[in-house]
Amino acid sequence: MSVKTNGLKAVAAAALALALTAGAAPVAYGLINDYSIKAVGIAEVTDKGQCVVVITMAAAVVGDPDVVRVIGTTSGDVRVFGDLAAAMAVVKNAKLTGSAVVTVKRREKTGSVGDPIATLKKRFLSFKKERESAVGIKTELTADKVAGEALGYQNEVGTPERAYYDDLIVKIASVEEWRAFSDTQVVALAAALTAAGVDPLTVT
Repeated sequence: MSVKTNGLKAVAAAALALALTAGAAPVAYGLINDYSIKAVGIAEVTDKGQCVVVITMAAAVVGDPDVVRVIGTTSGDVRVFGDLAAAMAVVKNAKLTGSAVVTVKRREKTGSVGDPIATLKKRFLSFKKERESAVGIKTELTADKVAGEALGYQNEVGTPERAYYDDLIVKIASVEEWRAFSDTQVVALAAALTAAGVDPLTVT
């Protein structure tokens, strides 16, 4: 693992106030659907908005502490997601437990103060993108839910189909929380732009 990505792992853990399990290697992104995940933490780790994802899984032995690991690449490095929208896709692909919690920690931007209107425009466009991503993922998950209900998954008891349906419910709730937060930010930033004399509809 490179020094750079190892440093980002530490930054993510600190931002989320989590202690990574000692000696636990990053878990390959393609394997996350094979684990029952109790919590997902997403932390922005660079000023560019890149993110690292930390997952909390139940221990293999009942009674042992939960296992906390970062999402990694197939080569064993920490996986750095390009932005929050890309990181949130983990929620769609993961097998979350019924009480799973999704936490997002944004990075405090550093550097000199720039043009405030340009900053407003950038944040407005960023949250619009996040909202669109959340809407798209929620639409896909809702379609799966409707299809499952048509097959009676919600009426099953103790079956893989019922577990799949319950997992969809958790995912939809998590993505809806993300969508609602992004929508609130879009509305607030649009109002700020309007107050500054900028028509939000012209911001592209």
